[in-house]
Amino acid sequence: MKRFCFLLGILFLIAACGTLPKVDPVSGMLPDGPRECRRLFFQGRWQLQHAIVATLPGGQQNMLMGISIVSAGSGSIRSILMTIEGLVVFEAEYDRDIRIVRAVSPFDSDHFAQGLINDLRLIFFMPEGALVETGRLQNGSTLCRYRQSDRLVVDIVRNTDDHWELRQYSRWFRKKRTVDIFFNDNFRFNGFHAPSRLTLTTFGYAGYTLDMDLIEAVSLEEHK
Repeated sequence: MKRFCFLLGILFLIAACGTLPKVDPVSGMLPDGPRECRRLFFQGRWQLQHAIVATLPGGQQNMLMGISIVSAGSGSIRSILMTIEGLVVFEAEYDRDIRIVRAVSPFDSDHFAQGLINDLRLIFFMPEGALVETGRLQNGSTLCRYRQSDRLVVDIVRNTDDHWELRQYSRWFRKKRTVDIFFNDNFRFNGFHAPSRLTLTTFGYAGYTLDMDLIEAVSLEEHK
């Protein structure tokens, strides 16, 4: 019986594990990889306003307005979610720890606050940790791969059609989150091209999707 349980446990671990996409190294790409991948992320301090469509487990959709104040230097975030009518349903600040200012059901759980902050950190901030691989995938896309201190892996992928992706994997190499990133010509700031649309998808039994359209981006560095 013990042997059966041991084998069952091994099979469970194998089933829970995944594999990362294979990367073919490209000569000379490693020094330039980080510079290319940093193009996606805001530098300095910004206030961003998004129209958000949240698709929850079961297919229910909510339309929200989101205001995010992000600081790349400190890694801090202030997040405000409002209804279309302007009612604030969630407000929190993050600076290594999360402080919830206001939360209205169904946005009033610690799990929601932690998940939202993790989403925003993935979307807006350059991955922490070591750059471990750069190169090309089999479909020709280029990739920068970061391994983080919590053993998560983040791939920054530039597809051949200039559509970018972020892919976050668990320590077991199972996909946790993806972010599809799109651009238009409406949000260019002195050489920085802000993403005009983002689609974040989380995976698992409670997976959800956030479709985020940028309405306004204001550099707070210019308003000190």
